[in-house]
Amino acid sequence: MQRADGGIGPDGGRGGSVYGGGLVVHELGNVRVVGIIVFVIRSIVFVVGILEHVVVVVVVELLVVVELLVVVKLLVVVELLVLLLLERGAGVVCRE
Repeated sequence: MQRADGGIGPDGGRGGSVYGGGLVVHELGNVRVVGIIVFVIRSIVFVVGILEHVVVVVVVELLVVVELLVVVKLLVVVELLVLLLLERGAGVVCRE
């Protein structure tokens, strides 16, 4: 049983430790239930953190792919414009 007076325990601990004060737990079963709940919450947070990282990586990769596609399209347009200008220039040179 933990201390109910909220005082400092013999080891200098406070709060929910066996030698501290604050939280009163009369049965060992409650401690196990709280421990299981804390473990489940921490596991969920861990999994959500991993999923968040995966989503961020996938989104960044998709943005890079889209950016590369835009750059390739711009290069194709510039190439076509250059070929068009060269073709017109060659026509002018041939006329003279």
